[in-house]
Amino acid sequence: DAESLGFLNTWKDCHGIVQDDSHPVICISYNDARAFLDWLSKRENKVYRLPVESEWEYSARSGTSSKFFWGFEPDPDFIWYQKNSGKSTHPV
Repeated sequence: DAESLGFLNTWKDCHGIVQDDSHPVICISYNDARAFLDWLSKRENKVYRLPVESEWEYSARSGTSSKFFWGFEPDPDFIWYQKNSGKSTHPV
């Protein structure tokens, strides 16, 4: 979507963040994600889809009732976020 609409930030160049193939994709839309899953499904001859909200919540919380599976506050041992990321993505 961003490319076809002429946006400056796309998955190829998002806010000047340097990335390689080991980093998560950023600056994509829902439609971009769906297009990739359609392409991957055809390529692999399997069905790939985005999780629905309840599936995502269950996965993110790992069956707990806290905000995160480890508790209620961000923990740099588990996630990259604004305070510890250096304003960049990291390999996954």
